[in-house]
Amino acid sequence: MKVPPDGNNIQITRMLSTAASVFKQTADSWATIQQVTGLPEALYGVGKTLPILTEFLKSLEPSLKINEEEKEAKEKKIAAAVQFAKLSEQQAQYFDAILDAITAESQIPKAKRYRIAAVKRGGEPVEAILKEMLQQAIDLATTLSADEKLKSSLQAAFDEVAELKPSLEEDDGAPVAINNWGDGVQLYHAGEGHQNHCTGGSQYNGNGYTFHAASPPKG
Repeated sequence: MKVPPDGNNIQITRMLSTAASVFKQTADSWATIQQVTGLPEALYGVGKTLPILTEFLKSLEPSLKINEEEKEAKEKKIAAAVQFAKLSEQQAQYFDAILDAITAESQIPKAKRYRIAAVKRGGEPVEAILKEMLQQAIDLATTLSADEKLKSSLQAAFDEVAELKPSLEEDDGAPVAINNWGDGVQLYHAGEGHQNHCTGGSQYNGNGYTFHAASPPKG
């Protein structure tokens, strides 16, 4: 999305309007996220925050119209607004992908599906994306002398997102290897460590060591 030459107002208006429309569709899709259970806290924050960003996107074009100033200063503001609109469309794709992943019919836990989708989109958690967008929106709102109530809403949303717990914590669910190199019964345990059954007989498995007891000799 490039800034139209000579500040073509029609093209600028179309760009900003398109970005606002695209982002609104994403925000509307997330409106029912509160009904989905078993998700990291930050994902519920997405549904709450996207409408505020949508409102800000809708305010960009009117904000540019009311600014009466030198051409160079106004062009810088237009460029900043168009750049934010471009970012919004890109991040709408990210949020769409996350929502598709966590609402799809699957046996995989929703939190794990979210992790997989986030990794595919660059590995950034939703709260980091929200903070980035909100901070840029706050900066742009200040530059454009936007409505004070809207700026306050953006700041309040940023503060809430900043308090969210990390949604992509370390995955400590490492696989357990089970090997059987001899005859006899193989026992499985669901705790930590690997269970190796090398000969017949009883096996006692603990965290960090394995103890083998030989079978009685066969008659």
